[in-house]
Amino acid sequence: MASVSIRALRKTYPGAKSKTILKGIDLEIADGAFTVLVGPSGCGKSTLLRTIAGLERPDSGTIHFDARDVTLAEPRERDIAMVFQSYALYPHLTVRENLAFGLELRRTPRDEIARRIDEVAPQLGLGELLDRLPAQLSGGQRQRVAMGRAIVRRPSLFLFDEPLSNLDAALRGEVRVQIRRLHERLGATMIYVTHDQVEAMTLADQLVVLNGGVVEQAGTPTEVYERPRTRFVAGFLGMPAMNFVEARLSVIEGKVRARAPGIDVAVADDRLGDRESTFGDRKVLVGVRPQDVRLAGAGAGGIDLRVELVEGLGFESHVHGALGARDGTPFVARVEGAAAGSHGGGQQLSFEVDPDDVHLFDLDTGRATWA
Repeated sequence: MASVSIRALRKTYPGAKSKTILKGIDLEIADGAFTVLVGPSGCGKSTLLRTIAGLERPDSGTIHFDARDVTLAEPRERDIAMVFQSYALYPHLTVRENLAFGLELRRTPRDEIARRIDEVAPQLGLGELLDRLPAQLSGGQRQRVAMGRAIVRRPSLFLFDEPLSNLDAALRGEVRVQIRRLHERLGATMIYVTHDQVEAMTLADQLVVLNGGVVEQAGTPTEVYERPRTRFVAGFLGMPAMNFVEARLSVIEGKVRARAPGIDVAVADDRLGDRESTFGDRKVLVGVRPQDVRLAGAGAGGIDLRVELVEGLGFESHVHGALGARDGTPFVARVEGAAAGSHGGGQQLSFEVDPDDVHLFDLDTGRATWA
């Protein structure tokens, strides 16, 4: 397997409307790590993956696999295997022949090819499908064949470019679990591109959030989710999305509170950064995740919500409303399924939130006040 080191990587597509896609990417990927690149469409995640693969040439910067500079190396010289969104299977070849094709091009001995296929096929549930053609397989089975074709190569690095996008929700969940189990079994270095935050959070050892061609934040999924460094990261991860409210900081009885119409909540000290510059009559952006609030007694919770709509999902409900009055800031609270079922539009509910779950962001830079 291989570690990956990326330094100051830039990529611009020329033309009448030239556009810089990668704007100085710095990234370290440890040997054997499962790294997920996540972000909205156009953020540069697929371009970064294709540049690592050698399918795109960077304008500047370097890429190293372990100590080897592969910045300008051809794809065949990089010892990688790539799984695409499209299965890219040969329709006239059986599953066994599709799995063997890449090895045959490398003139691998036939007995070694057979041994590798017999080893990999049961791991992916393909043992009974080896003599079928791709047209006789389901979408999930075809994607497993595409993954198997990469695995039998035994590369130093696996690259996945949104491999589950063509599958329905149930199959995505099934194949996602198989990919994670595969990583645990192989201990391989894997880089995975997705725009789906569920895939990102459940698969990653290291989560890399991209936005506009730059790395907004990298870390474990828990770190990035619980301690977002920017408003963008905070708003991108989480369903429903984090609530944002412009508020003013005040010191009351030695405690810092964030206050605005319909909200008056305490803030934990470790969210404040430099206390001297944070205190005073300063306006900030307050972030609160819908799942971090709890129903409280009337007027006792610090968040007063005028209910407009309740979405019942069985195991939970999403309460949509406005803070304080009808024209207040929109706010969403997530509560247990039965807890909000009786609350209709126009009712007032009060919620409380732990100070550790209140996030603060600078209004001008969008960065967390502690970062």
